[in-house]
Amino acid sequence: MPSSCCSEPCPRRAPRAVGAAPAVNTRDDRYGGSLENRVRFAREVLAAVRAATSEDFIIGFRVTADQNLPGAMTQQDLRDVVAALTADGVVDLLSVSAGTGATERSTQVLRPG
Repeated sequence: MPSSCCSEPCPRRAPRAVGAAPAVNTRDDRYGGSLENRVRFAREVLAAVRAATSEDFIIGFRVTADQNLPGAMTQQDLRDVVAALTADGVVDLLSVSAGTGATERSTQVLRPG
């Protein structure tokens, strides 16, 4: 197996993206397609963290308010993602940023939930 993660196969790289953005998440299983499916992985991780901790443990989640990229999710799409991720009350704090790792500038605002 190559020692560099820039070569295939890469043991640290996920086989396929799991996330809310349809442009990145092209899965055709229970983690792709609908919004419910695209946020499923994050909700499962958040639930597992809550199950492994106490109610006093603060769980935060970072989201972007504007990807600032052509063809990116709209602000309404991103609000829908936040609503889906916070629907069951597991998230105590949202870290809201603007931009992505692919944009030149980004900002963030922390707001308790």
